[in-house]
Amino acid sequence: MAGRITLRYPHDARSLEPRPLRRSDIASLALEVRDQLVRSGTAKLDVTTIIQATRQMYINGIEYEAHWELQKDLQGETGEPALGLVDFDKELPKTVLVFLDEFEVRNRDYLARSTAAHELAHLLFDAPGRLKKIERGEALTSEQKASLMLPKVQPKRGPSPNWIEWRADEFMGSLLAPAKVIHMHMLRVCIALRVPRRANEWGRLMINGDKADNDLIQAVIDELAEIFGLSSQFIEYRLQRYGFVHAQRDRFVA
Repeated sequence: MAGRITLRYPHDARSLEPRPLRRSDIASLALEVRDQLVRSGTAKLDVTTIIQATRQMYINGIEYEAHWELQKDLQGETGEPALGLVDFDKELPKTVLVFLDEFEVRNRDYLARSTAAHELAHLLFDAPGRLKKIERGEALTSEQKASLMLPKVQPKRGPSPNWIEWRADEFMGSLLAPAKVIHMHMLRVCIALRVPRRANEWGRLMINGDKADNDLIQAVIDELAEIFGLSSQFIEYRLQRYGFVHAQRDRFVA
């Protein structure tokens, strides 16, 4: 259904909070959501597509609405400049407010995509539990609100991992550049640029970094960045993460 996302994942029946999810679980869920947003094989996922397709949510059997809005000089609970954030209003039951910084959305496509996908993760995984608290008359703490804000300046990592942000980042990466989609387009680019390839131990073709020099690998990265509408650094990380380049670590320097 256009404008509606349906998803189920392991969660606590009372609080609606997600159960711990593995990286592979999040990747599978991201692919399931992506299939509801665009046709199979589509590379570039636009912010407009994300917004228009996620106005109605049906998550773990719970229905709620998402209201997306661009805002100038977006700030978090403590006045910190933000790229995006998810908020709630007790006067708007079963409604989630998603804000994106207007300047970034209009001027940096690749950052707009990653921010929208990151906030979508909060909309899917964190909003149900927050809405449940509001329904019970519980006020959200400043810490709970701050946990759903993506700051413009990333803070230094603390001694303990922030699982909420880790989950959102994992979802964002797998939504924007899932392994099977980026692999398909990577092979097309490799054929066009005559990049040496080899099969891995499971028979999947990948870039042969022992024969392709760094300039050629960088050309593949830059072409994929253009195709997916993401930064070259983003694409390089996904290729490394998926093991799509066979080479020594110090050889693959983009």
